[in-house]
Amino acid sequence: TFKYQLIILLFMPKKSISSLELTALLNELQFLVHSKISQLYNQDNELLLQLHVTGRGNHFLKILSGKWLCLAKAKNSF
Repeated sequence: TFKYQLIILLFMPKKSISSLELTALLNELQFLVHSKISQLYNQDNELLLQLHVTGRGNHFLKILSGKWLCLAKAKNSF
């Protein structure tokens, strides 16, 4: 079964992240390095990227600036 480990919730807006948080982000998102953006949705301060990863299919990366970042396999799972 496919499970994501990456869900970063920041309850207070942040202007920076620590080196530990950055390292965790880079490790979790490494498989997206050669992905292609299939769709891009932007509404208010929310950004949703539909990414196609060769051999893994579509993935959705939702970003609320300064608040949280979430990676999911299905668009409606947020």
